[in-house]
Amino acid sequence: MKGEHRKHNPDYLGRAREKEQQGDLDGAIAEFGRAIEFNHEATAYLERMEIEEKKGDLDAAIAECDQLIQHHPEAASAYYIDRAGLKTKKNDYDGAIADCDSALRLLPQRGETIARTNAHNARATAKEAKGDFAGAATDYQMLSRIVHVRGV
Repeated sequence: MKGEHRKHNPDYLGRAREKEQQGDLDGAIAEFGRAIEFNHEATAYLERMEIEEKKGDLDAAIAECDQLIQHHPEAASAYYIDRAGLKTKKNDYDGAIADCDSALRLLPQRGETIARTNAHNARATAKEAKGDFAGAATDYQMLSRIVHVRGV
């Protein structure tokens, strides 16, 4: 049955990527929306988020992250990091820091090295932009420790 369902799966993602390459960003967003309605695939949310960001609509891009976290909580830590970057671009440094804190709480203390380094880097960037240079330095030091110890 699963294979049968796939056979009838329209290629929304392919069409969306094609429209994006042609410069039809609104058309690409619409196709990604159809893909999301079809199966809530994480890739569709992420790619639509990137297009919204490319268009300069950071609120829509953040809303994509919100939906992604809602539909894919198992990978929320990574999406919090994406959302933190968008919030930093909007000068919502406290929101970005909170997202990084959430990501770090969700990540295991061992493993997930790349995600942990990304979270510390995103949090340090937000703290630095906010003017919290001591807090940023602490995160950069933690980042350095992770990279040194784990060899990322």
